[in-house]
Amino acid sequence: MTDTGKDGLEGWRATVSGNTLIVYAEGSNHENDWKRNFRPWPRVSHQHPQWRKMAVWLVWEIARWAKESGATRIVLHGHSMGGAVVLIAADELVPMGYNVYVVTYGAPKPGILRNTFPITQYRRSGDLVPS
Repeated sequence: MTDTGKDGLEGWRATVSGNTLIVYAEGSNHENDWKRNFRPWPRVSHQHPQWRKMAVWLVWEIARWAKESGATRIVLHGHSMGGAVVLIAADELVPMGYNVYVVTYGAPKPGILRNTFPITQYRRSGDLVPS
């Protein structure tokens, strides 16, 4: 199975290798992404509201893909904004019972995460994106 973004979060890819579902979410690619990134957070929210909206959509898609493929392990990769989105998605998938591992590249802090899961984060010193 290989799928690509059409709705919700553009710029994602998903594939299955053995019992592992691998999902990749790209970073900001166009003007609308940058506008979304710099919107102020409401004080009542503990996560960036636009990234959370994309992550919730992605969680439903991941759950569907995992069920269809029989995957028992989920690896989420994301660059920049995509990294923040997969961190939020992982935070939602863990309480649902999924075995999740996350790799991010230059991802900003998405807000407060409630759950623990394995994360490898790559950052470049001097990067403009706060992490």
